[in-house]
Amino acid sequence: MYVWGLYKQCTYNGYRYFLTIVDDHSRMTWIYLLRLKSDVTMHITSFLTLVKNQFSTSVKIVRTDNGLEFFNSQCNSLFNSFGIIHQSTCVHTPQQNGIAERKHRHFLKMAKALRFQAHIPLKFWGECVSTAAFLINRLPSTLLSKIHPMRCFMVILLSLITLKYLAAYAMQPSHSTLIHSLLRLYHLFSWDLQPLKKGTGYTIFPQTLFS
Repeated sequence: MYVWGLYKQCTYNGYRYFLTIVDDHSRMTWIYLLRLKSDVTMHITSFLTLVKNQFSTSVKIVRTDNGLEFFNSQCNSLFNSFGIIHQSTCVHTPQQNGIAERKHRHFLKMAKALRFQAHIPLKFWGECVSTAAFLINRLPSTLLSKIHPMRCFMVILLSLITLKYLAAYAMQPSHSTLIHSLLRLYHLFSWDLQPLKKGTGYTIFPQTLFS
């Protein structure tokens, strides 16, 4: 887990931070926008409940830095109630929480590229970060043998039909333009694209699963 902020510009609805939660095995990532650092405990509680109800499993270990948003009486009580081991990094050694740190930098770079490309006002940076998380969870990873994190975590097939274009202006490129751009991207990763029923899009199958 990692908290980013305080940012100089709040979002249009008042967010200045975001919490990053990364699954160590699948690299599946969740983003929670925050108005205050004190909101961290509330969102961790929501996340733990989500994992328990939707995936029928439980979090065993949580690794964070030494921020006070993680080390307080509320978080301690929460982790104790769920039987979670809370690991922390040593002082001045952020590499011990390297997975979350690198994922956080990846989000920021992609969010910045999305905002610049779409000419989106800075107050919508929260939507850019959320969109970056959505895309990264659905892009193939060399670390996972070219399988995307969502498939590794949930064992589901990916359909491009759910993707929309991120823009802040009235005239948007056609949906087919976006789809063909993404298809070229997936061809670079040597993925096998299997068409669904006519007019419904594509389902992407990693070739590594069938070779």
